[in-house]
Amino acid sequence: MSPNTSIPRQTFLSRDCCASWILCRPFYLRFLSCSRGALAMSDTACPIVGGTACTLAEVIGTPVERRELIYVIEIVIAPEDRRDELWTLFQEYCDELSSFDGEKRPHSPRHYPYFDLYWQESERFPFLLLSDHEPAGFCLMRDAGVCYEIAEFYIRPLYRRRGFGKLLVDFVKAFCRERGRHDTLAANIYVNNEPAIKFWLAAGFKDTGRRTRIKDLRMIETETSLVEAG
Repeated sequence: MSPNTSIPRQTFLSRDCCASWILCRPFYLRFLSCSRGALAMSDTACPIVGGTACTLAEVIGTPVERRELIYVIEIVIAPEDRRDELWTLFQEYCDELSSFDGEKRPHSPRHYPYFDLYWQESERFPFLLLSDHEPAGFCLMRDAGVCYEIAEFYIRPLYRRRGFGKLLVDFVKAFCRERGRHDTLAANIYVNNEPAIKFWLAAGFKDTGRRTRIKDLRMIETETSLVEAG
């Protein structure tokens, strides 16, 4: 897939070196990294090994030996042939979530009826995060009519505290802004899931003060604005 140059570029700097990605249609992200350090976002140009400042196109065209490519991160709207990969991640996610909600892992999509809808309804989006072409996490997001809503979100333990979760959230925000229609993106969190609460607040979400219930479990409702400042 060739980049769509009409969509703004973004640059991510790692701890030691640099990386870049460009948003393509249909919403495809490729991330070139020179380091396995934590990831942070920057609006600056992307210097490669040796300190040469260059554009994203120049980085992509640079020989692998010079840019010392370590890994590639991709975010895609999971096609039908990757549904099973996302389902495997979803089961891992449910296993982890069971410590908060007591629910058993669903053995097939029919035990979680919304899963298949992400490939059947146009207003549902199954984002799959890949690192070195291996599944690293996912986000199930939908247009809820009055806002965009993240229904399920998961990053595998190996990729946590390294910026992958923030990268996926930022990509989903950019996707929602590109589509327009709503000014907010919401996410519900179990009130007893402290790590998740800290993550979403750090990602720019705010507690609305509203509380909902899912299967008699209290949820914190959070949201973030999609309106860019300035």
